[in-house]
Amino acid sequence: MDPEWDTYEVKGSEIIDKIKEIIRAGNVNRIRVVQNGEVLLSIPVTVGAVATILAPYLTLLGGIAALAAGAQIQVQRRTPPRSDV
Repeated sequence: MDPEWDTYEVKGSEIIDKIKEIIRAGNVNRIRVVQNGEVLLSIPVTVGAVATILAPYLTLLGGIAALAAGAQIQVQRRTPPRSDV
């Protein structure tokens, strides 16, 4: 089963701010940056290690933002476990 992705259209200069906003909102498994149908960056987001994991990615995103005139941020959210009652 292919996970469902929420998609946000952003300008290059907005990529880092939007990703930070998404992470602060929580409930995220993975974030990817897509331009012209190609995945430029795919970031796993794990609880408790967000700052450590994202620091190098955000640096990389700074360079991508300069190149990505129009990009999409796709977010795969965690879903709570189903309880069969």
